[in-house]
Amino acid sequence: MLIEIPNIENVFHIPEPWYIDRCQFDEKMERMDVYLKFRKEALFACSGCGREAQPVQDIADYDQAWRHLNFAEYPIYFHAEHPRTRCGGCGRILRVNVPWAIKPRAGFTVPQSCTYWRENSIYCTILLL
Repeated sequence: MLIEIPNIENVFHIPEPWYIDRCQFDEKMERMDVYLKFRKEALFACSGCGREAQPVQDIADYDQAWRHLNFAEYPIYFHAEHPRTRCGGCGRILRVNVPWAIKPRAGFTVPQSCTYWRENSIYCTILLL
């Protein structure tokens, strides 16, 4: 059985132009899947030279997944289309650096949501290498 989770934005703090499209908990698979999208006409910084306001060229991956921290004992996976930009400065076509990834092209997320859990008396200790 799939359970929809409303108002999950307050937990994950996904920045604009990204947003949470839906979040589902699958009791049978014992995992939570968070589906992210970016707003149409969104502009991103070039991941090569850092030039701001670059339009989306195309989609590199249509369902890329990133492993997030557990929610209780259940694993969380972020899913999103991973856009690429063609930079007007350096001319390169590169994947956008998504704000939740621990580093470019990594399959793991930055644990930004620890702030929420810490405020609710659950402490997170994270070692980033």
